[in-house]
Amino acid sequence: MTEYKIIWTPRAAENLKAIKEYIDVELCAPESALKIAQEIYEGASSLAQMPQRCPKDKEVPEYRFLIVGNYFIYFRIKEPIQVVEISFIRNQRQQRLQII
Repeated sequence: MTEYKIIWTPRAAENLKAIKEYIDVELCAPESALKIAQEIYEGASSLAQMPQRCPKDKEVPEYRFLIVGNYFIYFRIKEPIQVVEISFIRNQRQQRLQII
């Protein structure tokens, strides 16, 4: 089975940091913040195996997405170099047009 290399864009890394900080500081839930950040990171890491299992975005088909809890992890598969680029992360409640 082919294993893909996972690369995080600066935007995606900042999204993850902001999610963790928001839950930690604004919601006063540091344990939940750490747990959710770990779940998102692990979900993204799972894309090293069969990233094609995730659906393409209907409006922007160069992106695929993986749902982890209340969050969408948007990514692109770069063939033939076998790289998954984690592009950005958004909460399900965020307006779509502001994200892409």
